[in-house]
Amino acid sequence: MENEKKIKEKASDKLGRFFVINEIKTNARMIGDLFQGIMQTEKTVKNETFEEAIDRMNLSPLDIELSYKRNRIIFFINLAVGLFVIFYALFNVFTAKSIFDIIFSLSAFGPIVLFLVIAFRASFRCWQTRRQELGGLKIFVMNYKEWWPISFGATDIARKSRKLANRPQRQH
Repeated sequence: MENEKKIKEKASDKLGRFFVINEIKTNARMIGDLFQGIMQTEKTVKNETFEEAIDRMNLSPLDIELSYKRNRIIFFINLAVGLFVIFYALFNVFTAKSIFDIIFSLSAFGPIVLFLVIAFRASFRCWQTRRQELGGLKIFVMNYKEWWPISFGATDIARKSRKLANRPQRQH
């Protein structure tokens, strides 16, 4: 019995060197606290409407449409790459021949987070353009059904905004 306890303790010590569980838990808690802080804090931001921002930057409906399309492409590319890396990492975890293969596969979660955060940001920008509001992140997160960047064009933008409809198109 005591011999089995010693073997289990040795195994958990060796496993603890590879997987620092307490540190992971602490980091996860800190990330959760940061996310809650972002979601709850009301920042002092310019009270500027979408149309005022467009006037300030002197953008035409075509400029906004190109920006929307660029963000939409960024969303789809980063989402596709992020999902591919997730499935590739999971495939490698399930077909691993040693613990080092598993650790190597799990190291892919850093780039996965990067790709998915970039996709999230592009989706947020598309959502702002589609709604023609400079809404905050909290409102965007609560409206998760509107995250997918749908097809949207300059005519949709001009139709929503009378000021933009009367503005002349810039030549590119």
